[in-house]
Amino acid sequence: MSRPNGFRSFHPIGRTGTADDVAATVAFPLPNQTDWVTGAIWDIDGGVTAGRN
Repeated sequence: MSRPNGFRSFHPIGRTGTADDVAATVAFPLPNQTDWVTGAIWDIDGGVTAGRN
Protein backbone atom coordinates (compact mmCIF):
# COMPACT_ATOMS: atom_id res chain seq x y z
CA MET A 1 0.00 0.00 0.00
CA SER A 2 1.41 3.35 -1.00
CA ARG A 3 1.27 6.23 1.49
CA PRO A 4 1.85 9.94 0.91
CA ASN A 5 5.28 11.27 1.90
CA GLY A 6 3.72 13.33 4.71
CA PHE A 7 2.46 10.17 6.37
CA ARG A 8 5.93 8.58 6.18
CA SER A 9 7.46 11.60 7.88
CA PHE A 10 5.07 11.01 10.81
CA HIS A 11 7.10 7.91 11.73
CA PRO A 12 10.48 8.58 13.40
CA ILE A 13 12.16 5.78 11.41
CA GLY A 14 10.88 7.28 8.16
CA ARG A 15 8.61 4.54 6.87
CA THR A 16 5.39 2.78 7.68
CA GLY A 17 5.44 -0.68 9.19
CA THR A 18 4.73 -3.90 7.37
CA ALA A 19 3.30 -7.26 8.33
CA ASP A 20 6.89 -8.57 8.25
CA ASP A 21 7.89 -5.98 10.90
CA VAL A 22 5.19 -7.27 13.23
CA ALA A 23 5.94 -10.93 12.46
CA ALA A 24 9.64 -10.47 13.25
CA THR A 25 8.78 -8.96 16.63
CA VAL A 26 6.36 -11.78 17.44
CA ALA A 27 8.95 -14.40 16.42
CA PHE A 28 11.82 -12.77 18.36
CA PRO A 29 10.98 -14.19 21.82
CA LEU A 30 10.15 -17.69 20.55
CA PRO A 31 13.63 -19.29 20.95
CA ASN A 32 14.63 -20.42 24.41
CA GLN A 33 17.15 -17.56 24.49
CA THR A 34 14.51 -15.27 26.02
CA ASP A 35 13.77 -17.29 29.16
CA TRP A 36 14.31 -14.24 31.38
CA VAL A 37 11.48 -12.29 29.71
CA THR A 38 8.39 -12.92 31.82
CA GLY A 39 6.14 -10.25 30.42
CA ALA A 40 6.39 -7.18 28.29
CA ILE A 41 4.34 -4.79 26.23
CA TRP A 42 6.15 -3.84 23.05
CA ASP A 43 4.93 -0.96 20.95
CA ILE A 44 5.49 -2.05 17.36
CA ASP A 45 4.98 1.38 15.83
CA GLY A 46 8.29 2.57 14.44
CA GLY A 47 8.96 4.87 17.38
CA VAL A 48 5.71 6.86 17.21
CA THR A 49 4.74 6.12 20.83
CA ALA A 50 8.23 6.96 22.13
CA GLY A 51 7.94 10.46 20.73
CA ARG A 52 4.57 11.21 22.33
CA ASN A 53 3.92 12.64 25.79
